[in-house]
Amino acid sequence: MVWKETWKDIFPFSVLCLQYCLPFVAFQYWGGSSLPAKVMIISLLTISMTYSVLVIGHILVHKAWFKSNTLSRITFWMCSVTTLQSMTEYRLSHVKNHHRYNNDRSIDGAEPKDMSTTFLGTTNKHQSLLDYAVKSACSSLGSWLVAMLSVHKGWAVFNKGTKELLGKEGKTASKNKRYMQIERAIVFVHIILLVSLAPSTALVYVTVSFFLTLCLVNIQNFYEHFGALPENKYADSVSCYNKLYNFLTFNDGYHQEHHYKASTHWTKAPLIRRELDSKNQQRIVSPLPALLGMFDHERKRLEIKYPANTTTKNYK
Repeated sequence: MVWKETWKDIFPFSVLCLQYCLPFVAFQYWGGSSLPAKVMIISLLTISMTYSVLVIGHILVHKAWFKSNTLSRITFWMCSVTTLQSMTEYRLSHVKNHHRYNNDRSIDGAEPKDMSTTFLGTTNKHQSLLDYAVKSACSSLGSWLVAMLSVHKGWAVFNKGTKELLGKEGKTASKNKRYMQIERAIVFVHIILLVSLAPSTALVYVTVSFFLTLCLVNIQNFYEHFGALPENKYADSVSCYNKLYNFLTFNDGYHQEHHYKASTHWTKAPLIRRELDSKNQQRIVSPLPALLGMFDHERKRLEIKYPANTTTKNYK
């Protein structure tokens, strides 16, 4: 038995393998393609990369699929390639920071601690979607470029946020730095290989597809928390129970359930929903997936109903 938790992880692993091969296949058709066909190819690559970050990578940073540490490390390398970014860095920012502070807002004038919070400073108002999605993507792209081009330093360049996540110098910090350097190097080599196959295609892929992916990932996170109540562990996120969406995304729509018990395997998310329903707490459930959250015009706004400094314990 190679699977750590369940054989069902063969499904996200199979998707990862397909995504790993997709750019090489797509690049073969780029040269003689018409403009509409090229737009379709870039769209497909962008969708694949976005899916890899939001679904496959997200599952992977929370739960290893394999019992073998070697196989688990290889899947991290593969996912670093399909997302064009270090999965160790993603795990640190997502698990160590986002899941610790749950899109927090200012309490008693203190700045939010979640580096990806949707709230703007101490205003306790959400940032505009445009600022959050596009400006944050520009910042992320800039940091990524600096890291990728730091070949002469062995890709050992870390911005302020990453340094904070790494913590004090020690065995764990050194190990995570080493993993990040290896993953960045693998991504760099992958990009060089793509450039050697089709320079113009690789340029569009690394710039346009990657930037659009960063924007889409930000939109997803924005609406996974917009209207929710950061201080309440039963209501700090937004879930979507659309059956087709959750079938296609390995229960990614169960986002409140995921924040409530992040270590739960994706196959067991519906069980956590039953547990949350039994709490009889107000929480946000959207009929639409988070990427389409802007069209959910009837969404409740619990963060307005319960201001940060006046919230009660039960929020019923």
